[in-house]
Amino acid sequence: MKKSAGTFCLTLPLILAVLGALAIVLVVNDKSVAQEIRNVRGTTVSLAPPEGFEPATDFAGFVNNGIKGTISVTELPKEAFGEMSALFSDVHKVNAKFSQGGIKVNTLEWLATNSGETIPLIHGTQDTLDGRFDKWMALYGGTKTALVTLQVWEQNRLEASIVREVFASAKTGPIASEDEQLSLLPFHLDVSKPFRLVGTPAGAGALLTVGPNDVNSGDVQPILAVVHQTGSISAGSLEKMAETQLRITSSFRAAEIRSTKRIEFAGSEGVLLEGTVMLSGSVKQFSQRFSISKDGFFLRMIVVGNEAQMQELHDAVERIASSVTFKS
Repeated sequence: MKKSAGTFCLTLPLILAVLGALAIVLVVNDKSVAQEIRNVRGTTVSLAPPEGFEPATDFAGFVNNGIKGTISVTELPKEAFGEMSALFSDVHKVNAKFSQGGIKVNTLEWLATNSGETIPLIHGTQDTLDGRFDKWMALYGGTKTALVTLQVWEQNRLEASIVREVFASAKTGPIASEDEQLSLLPFHLDVSKPFRLVGTPAGAGALLTVGPNDVNSGDVQPILAVVHQTGSISAGSLEKMAETQLRITSSFRAAEIRSTKRIEFAGSEGVLLEGTVMLSGSVKQFSQRFSISKDGFFLRMIVVGNEAQMQELHDAVERIASSVTFKS
């Protein structure tokens, strides 16, 4: 999606939700010496993870459960690099944008990589339901705009010199095929024309659009986003949880919900919210499908467009929604 206050603001909270979800990790080992350069499947990024980090099966990156650690790669279109670079050049801007995800940035430095780039490297913490994590983030240019995040449970944090070696080793290459990107997702999704895939942030979500631009300047193009994330399952109704997740996305805090109904989504009981939202000074229509997997993960599919687009794309949206299922 393209530089746009409205649409890009929609994208970042979805990415934040993904980054928050990646604080949940699995189980492996504990050492921290760098390994050989390895490609992050489904992305343009290669890097040398510390010893004990192995390829993740449910997101784009590496995991070490022994220390509750992850390295994740989130990619945006190449055209987003300018706006992201401006964001990552100022600690206060980063804190303002990411604070809703429990992230607090303490330092910003410029790191020379092994391939000759100089990248912004940010260090801070993230508070999650599972505790506080030591968190590092860096931004890379190339055929995509790549955000690489390394986080470890705070009491197991790695030496700063080891972390810097990981980020210095990272480099970007050619874009992965659409099939490879989709195969990495923790859910199944069929892309139905006229929609096309823009990317799969962190291998845990999918961004689709209709039109020529990967970055949606002025919110002209319709957007469809599917994101798989962790969340707090409350004692309230499924409808209430769906609304809470909708309003967590900053662009939708003031959205007007005009209808709510129970549906089946991703093979589970779900909720469909429909209504209107103000983006870039104009009223857009939206829909959000929401369901919860048996193991407690949330899945959301949000579609945004003007009235004519939503009518024209109704059948394509239904085909995509019907294709979405949790992977076992």
